Amino acid sequence: MAGFDDTVAAFGHGLTSYNFNMPAVVAAMIGFILSPQRPPAGCDDAGIIDAPGMIMVRSSTSAG
Repeated sequence: MAGFDDTVAAFGHGLTSYNFNMPAVVAAMIGFILSPQRPPAGCDDAGIIDAPGMIMVRSSTSAG
């Protein structure tokens, strides 16, 4: 079993979950707000921002 939001509750219950890398998402949002005419850092030609997250493996999966 795995969750999609890496919260304190997920950690407390040993639930494997996905961490969305919120610092990178927030940095991209602020960059867009400050310079909407210019693509933010990490943005490709199609206007898609890549802010990769990571899987936080815990005891709810066989790898944990």
